[in-house]
Amino acid sequence: MEELVNPNIAMYVFILLIHNAINERQNPYEATRYSWSVSQNNRNLQPAFAVGIINNISVTSYEIQTWQISEANQNAWEFTSLTHPNPEFFEPLLNLSWRNIIAQAQAYWRFGNYLITEFDGNGRFRIIRGAPQNRNWHNCI
Repeated sequence: MEELVNPNIAMYVFILLIHNAINERQNPYEATRYSWSVSQNNRNLQPAFAVGIINNISVTSYEIQTWQISEANQNAWEFTSLTHPNPEFFEPLLNLSWRNIIAQAQAYWRFGNYLITEFDGNGRFRIIRGAPQNRNWHNCI
């Protein structure tokens, strides 16, 4: 049975679809961290984390330390994590099912767009990027 994501602290999480980058043989960190079109407001969200998703499961997870212009695309951004360039996974968000969250923004997600979710640390989440028509709080489980 899949364990659903339900962090016990308030946080923002960038949910990134990375299966293509992984298939292109990028290492997990590089596949997750760049290159994304991220607004200034979203780059300022704290504390922020990023998860790389394949088949609704988080296969990577990192704490975002800073954002910088992407080396690969001057019109996009990449993050650095703690202990860059060889960060460890942020274990509390790793190997979890994100299907309940992705379902709230499925139309946006299926076109390869990333999502941003806010968790309140008390079993609830809302979509910050990906479901502008619905920013209501939802139960994680």
